[in-house]
Amino acid sequence: MRQQTQIELTEQLFAHLDAKTTAMSDQVTINPVTAYTSEDRLQREQDLLRSEPIVMGLSCTLPEPQSYLTDDN
Repeated sequence: MRQQTQIELTEQLFAHLDAKTTAMSDQVTINPVTAYTSEDRLQREQDLLRSEPIVMGLSCTLPEPQSYLTDDN
């Protein structure tokens, strides 16, 4: 991921945390059934998720090496 993209996403994240908001779409999005059943799409999503970092939380919530957090929401 480009450093500028990381900076922009981090700034957006902190702005949402400060405002107690979330990123919302301007309209309802309808996914076709194939979004959940396509083997090709599954492979592309797995490739993407394995190649890019995913923000799951802030490092201050992980006090020690090998600490972890979970989310069931």
